[in-house]
This record gives sequence, C-alpha cells and structure tokens, in this order.
Amino acid sequence: VEELLDFSRFVSGRIKLEEDEFDIKTTIEMIGKQLRPRANNNKIDFIVNVQSNLGSFIGDENRIKQVLINLLDNAFKFTAEGGKVELNAYRENDILVLEVKDNGIGIPEEDLSRVKEKFYKGKNSKSHSGIGLSICDEIVKLHNGTMDIYSILNVGTRVVIKLPMKEDII
Repeated sequence: VEELLDFSRFVSGRIKLEEDEFDIKTTIEMIGKQLRPRANNNKIDFIVNVQSNLGSFIGDENRIKQVLINLLDNAFKFTAEGGKVELNAYRENDILVLEVKDNGIGIPEEDLSRVKEKFYKGKNSKSHSGIGLSICDEIVKLHNGTMDIYSILNVGTRVVIKLPMKEDII
C-alpha cells in the first residue's frame, strides 16, 4: 500500500525531492552493511565496490537509498544460493554510476522492455506489486538520471543508474 501511495504521489508530481549534499560513499557502504545479513542468510556472495573519491552528491539521500535497496532486494530474490550480487559505484567524469549486478535467473527478453512499467509482472516475477522498478525509475528521473536494465535469461541481470553530479551550490 505504501508503495502504491508513493507511486501515485510521484506520478501526480506531488513528491518533491528533499535535496541535500551527502557523502555517497558512506551511504552506499551503509546499505552494504545493512543488507549483508540477508546475503549471508541466502548464501549469496555480496560484493560492494565503491570508488574511494566519489565525493559529495546533491540529491535526496533517502530516495537514493530506496532505489538501491529495491534493486538489491530484487537481485537477492532472483539469485540462488551460491550466487553473486554486486553493488558498484564509480564516477565517469561528472556522472555518478551506480550498478547492481547478479548472476541470477535473469529476465526473459519479452519482459525486459516492460519491467519498468507500473504493475507489470513478468512470468518469473516474485514481485508483490509490480511497481518497485517503476518507483526506482521515477526517482532516478527526478534526479535527472537514467536507469537501464540489461539481462540474459539464466545468466543474470545488470541495472545501471547514471546520475549527474551537481556542483557545490554553496
């Protein structure tokens, strides 16, 4: 229900980002620590790679956390015991790149183009509402970024988020 309310606020333009400057490296490392027990319980090798000089990011920290937790939740859900999930964060010039990779079951080609649509659930879906990726995509767009999903059935999935780094306004 909370996801539905959130999504409806995004779509109607009633959600405004709470933008502030924060240390993105610290945020990502915290998410890694928070989700490590789940990876361990699922017997999944969880690797967090964060470039050391990412610097500060100006955006809505809680919404960025929401995106990463949702993507990692999906990766854990669709990766079997003994599998691997990676969270990578690095800069490409003035772009912050966040990447979640897994070697899970992948997304069928016929579903790939539609997985970001609201309420869409593919045939292999374990989704509760079918709006998690839609919300992620909306949050990324509100940050003037892009979210691309690459997947091969029975090989794995890679989600790449690119967010522009804003200059210090202070």
